[in-house]
Amino acid sequence: MAMKTPGVYIVEKSAFPNSVVQVATAVPAFIGYTERAVNGTVSLDMTPWRITSFSEFVQYYGGAPDPVFEIVDFEVASGVSPLSADGAAMKDPLPRAVFPLGEKKFELKQKNPAFSLYGAMRLFFQNGGGPCYVISIGAYKVRDDQGQLVDNVIDAEKMLTAIDSLKNEPEPTMLVIPEATRLVRQNCVKVQQAMLKHCGNDMKNRFAILDIFGGHLGQKDPLGNPVATFRNDVGINNLDFGAAYFPWLDTSIFQSRDFSFQNIEPASHPKMMALLKQSVKRNPDLAPEIDRISAPTVTGDFTISVTKGGKVAITEQDLKAEDDESDKAGLTYALAKKPGTLAGSFVKTEDDSEIKTFTQEDVSEGKVSFKHDDATPEGKFEMTVTDELGISTDTITLKVEVVGGVLAKADIEAETAVSVDVAADNPEGDADSVVLVEATSSDGKTKALDGVGTWKADAGTVTFTPDPAFAGPEAKVKYTIFKDDAPLATREIRVLVDGTTPVRQETPTPAAIDKTLRALVPLYVTMMDAIARRENAMPPAAAMAGIYTMVDNARGVWKAPANVSLNSVVAPRVNINHEEQENLNVSTTGKSINAIRPFVGEGTLVWGARTLDGNSLDWRYINVRRTMIMIEESIRLASKAYVFEPNTANTWVTMRSMIENFLTSVWKAGGLAGAVPTDAFSVFVGLGETMTPEDILEGILRITVLVAVTRPAEFIEITFQQQMQKS
Repeated sequence: MAMKTPGVYIVEKSAFPNSVVQVATAVPAFIGYTERAVNGTVSLDMTPWRITSFSEFVQYYGGAPDPVFEIVDFEVASGVSPLSADGAAMKDPLPRAVFPLGEKKFELKQKNPAFSLYGAMRLFFQNGGGPCYVISIGAYKVRDDQGQLVDNVIDAEKMLTAIDSLKNEPEPTMLVIPEATRLVRQNCVKVQQAMLKHCGNDMKNRFAILDIFGGHLGQKDPLGNPVATFRNDVGINNLDFGAAYFPWLDTSIFQSRDFSFQNIEPASHPKMMALLKQSVKRNPDLAPEIDRISAPTVTGDFTISVTKGGKVAITEQDLKAEDDESDKAGLTYALAKKPGTLAGSFVKTEDDSEIKTFTQEDVSEGKVSFKHDDATPEGKFEMTVTDELGISTDTITLKVEVVGGVLAKADIEAETAVSVDVAADNPEGDADSVVLVEATSSDGKTKALDGVGTWKADAGTVTFTPDPAFAGPEAKVKYTIFKDDAPLATREIRVLVDGTTPVRQETPTPAAIDKTLRALVPLYVTMMDAIARRENAMPPAAAMAGIYTMVDNARGVWKAPANVSLNSVVAPRVNINHEEQENLNVSTTGKSINAIRPFVGEGTLVWGARTLDGNSLDWRYINVRRTMIMIEESIRLASKAYVFEPNTANTWVTMRSMIENFLTSVWKAGGLAGAVPTDAFSVFVGLGETMTPEDILEGILRITVLVAVTRPAEFIEITFQQQMQKS
């Protein structure tokens, strides 16, 4: 300081050097697909986002995926294994959902992608997880070229892009991609090798937790050995920066009641109903309860008015929630056997004669007209809904009566306004969604519909107009929503008119139907249990990320994350014995796999703490590798404060003191081995010790740090020996 003016000057000097702050050790980054990815109005797609709880995950990323299954006859595996070279032919490398009926077995085969990040995040937080990063690489559903919502696909390239985006995030210390095992084997290998490269070659400050592809299979399974396949695929690079666990886990993340008949695709509903009826064939009273599967509730408000003279019209069905785009062809009523038309005839109630002439108008402006050429003071007809196999699923009834004598065609007129919210059944609402099939007259004779007309859909409104009409104080209509020629659900509109006051009756809700079936039909519960078991079969990496976090917070990163029980886990998918674990721990390739084993009275325990570099004496153990990552990263960040400082003895002494103080605190916490600090670590810096004069001239300051990291007592040997009897 240059003092040019007389006065008093105060000079403060720092009494203590900078300190090393220990970096976080348990901040995993998860990559996968979510229901949505948004913060307010800002998209989080492909963006690393930090959360601290599962409630925050739901807030930003939404809920669980909705699996859809078809029912097929069970067949023994044909030899195409997910582990084989042509494993790409097997689209579903997951456990099979099988249920029996008598001596025959059936399989629930998933039709849409098996997204698993939601379940993995629940497993992570239930096992002690804390702050973490999430990168959503896509939603469960996306819009195609026509603007329709379709199932997304699990894409390995997006996973690789998300891994690269983590290079700009310094905080994450672990990397987990649960849905890598949902890819075909070749793509899973590519993603896992990229994870090891990112952690060990690119960043050097984080650790990859890998899942074994096909890890629900045993090592002696006819479809192949997943452990041997994994060891062959993973390669030899950066093995000390990753660990793998075997086998997969049976968890309790999902419950049977999380699934219902709505998780069975509509095309399989007739087969499901037939199986359920067959299982309770000695109790025919249950058949109507099973038939209700295709009869969800109509919601919304409607009115009806009856006047003399004219036509009957059912109008203004509000389907905006069902058809988000409100396009002109949002819903179509047609005959299943002859798409796009209604063919057949109706029968008058008084003499069973046919009403033969029907007209059909074009679908436009969101409205549909249905007209015929007869008039009567009393009319009633029923339409029987059938699927593509001709199996009857429900009946549609329209009955209108007019009091006051015989009326001519021009004397009858009634208009009905109906608002129906059917969002739960058909959120897309595409062109041929709703189908009316055939009519049954009041005498029970079934007739096909003939030229009934069209149903028009626009701006979320569907109009149905029969002519001449059946008008009166009572009207009842049912119709079935179809998607891709498969029934989604049946709606019922029932109106009773007393003066000008309408009375409404609703069909059971899906929740009520599900509850009834669970109470009355055991096979239905068995089917839902099979779905739950499949969804609960999860790879262990997410749970292990939670275990790492819990152990780090309770004991420190230097404690091996083993001999710890897993929460929300019923049992491992494969029971490993002592001899089988020997092959996992020690291999000629050196690629150690950590076992997860059940122990009587103790639960499911993590029974291994080795990296993939099992033959290395330096980096054999997970806690050694992760402790060194923590020490290196902490010292590196603290040393940035001395960049461009003079490369002199004062700087050397200051930095040595700073590092020694930090390592002493680690030693006191139990992270370093030694009776005294000098046994636990050494720090060397100085000219002639770590640097040459040329190094100083080139601005290079070298520091050498030696540490004795604690290693786990993996094998405890106790010797027993007899001694002679003493008096």
